Amino acid sequence: MYKYININSKYIRELQEFNPEMVVEIAAMFPDECKKYLSLVEEGIAAADVEIILRGVHSLKSNLNIFIDEQHEVIQYMQQTEASLRSRLESQDTNQSGAGPDDYKEMLCQLKQRLQEPMDEIAHFACQPQK
Repeated sequence: MYKYININSKYIRELQEFNPEMVVEIAAMFPDECKKYLSLVEEGIAAADVEIILRGVHSLKSNLNIFIDEQHEVIQYMQQTEASLRSRLESQDTNQSGAGPDDYKEMLCQLKQRLQEPMDEIAHFACQPQK
């Protein structure tokens, strides 16, 4: 049994019905996709661009959600982070002060820590899927 992955989730079931091997293929691509979206977050931080950071966080959450239920604390954290970024983006639009670079760097650190175990589990699933 898995700590993060729900092999009976709606998304996984639908993918398996469409193409049973697709779930394993997506899981195998997942670590590289995660790294790509984390890099996008890093780019956004370096450019002080909340929109880019938000895009990276949203993409991470969407990809995780294929394997992990919305109720799981990892997804909940991602949703909270996304909501916080949206709020910061709105406050920038109204010229209110938002978070500084250190806040974003701390957020990135938290993302990486919280994503490590799910990423490892999904990579393991790609090598040895359970049905």
